[in-house]
Amino acid sequence: MRQQEIEWEMERARDNLENGDEAPVYVDEEAEEEPEDEAEEELSPEEIYETRFSWINDGIATQVASKEASRAVIIFYADDQEFDIAKLEGFVKEGRDKIAREAGIDPALIEVVFGGYQDQPSAEYYFIPENGETPQPSPTSG
Repeated sequence: MRQQEIEWEMERARDNLENGDEAPVYVDEEAEEEPEDEAEEELSPEEIYETRFSWINDGIATQVASKEASRAVIIFYADDQEFDIAKLEGFVKEGRDKIAREAGIDPALIEVVFGGYQDQPSAEYYFIPENGETPQPSPTSG
């Protein structure tokens, strides 16, 4: 699956969760296209970038920035049917780098861990205080 398709799927899943929807969204392929004057405006590169990483919890980087000697862990999970783990890990690290840069911290303070497989892709965010232990992943399948 291409990176863009992964992002669209993650965005659709997030929208479904936010709206309380659990059923897949049906798209009528034979439906007429919107007239040009009603078509959505194109997003700017900045808006695309922000939308691409809207799934990530930027509060975790802010917490690390505010507490000396703290760190964070992002444990991400994939489903074993669709996701290329290396590409997904790269995508998660790119998100980590974004929030670290915005919080003014070294990205190395936010560890990214592949936690295994679950029924659907997800991420868990952990703030680790000084001398705190790293949480263990809890995969549910695979």
